Amino acid sequence: MLAWAALVAAGVFEVVGVQGFQMLTRSRIVPGLARLVAGFGIGLTLLHMAAQQIPLGIAYAVFSAIGTIGSTLVGVFVWHETLGLRRGGWLCVVIGAIIGLKLCQ
Repeated sequence: MLAWAALVAAGVFEVVGVQGFQMLTRSRIVPGLARLVAGFGIGLTLLHMAAQQIPLGIAYAVFSAIGTIGSTLVGVFVWHETLGLRRGGWLCVVIGAIIGLKLCQ
């Protein structure tokens, strides 16, 4: 159970790292770089810890899915990007794929 908590936290920190990229593109160099390095550094460390108990294929897929979905939602709610029906539909496909991978484990 602790491995799954670490994996979810890793995904959340990936979203933090992606926010750093967004800050860099908006010329907020120092805080963006700090957020990017800290977010990805902590996220990958937690992913490594989780992968000690969860098969790597599942762990990485969940990590990536949390990052993808989380980054999209942050983009929509923080950076005012549009979600749209097609984009939302593909996010549902990502969620379904992760559930399918877990069920096949």
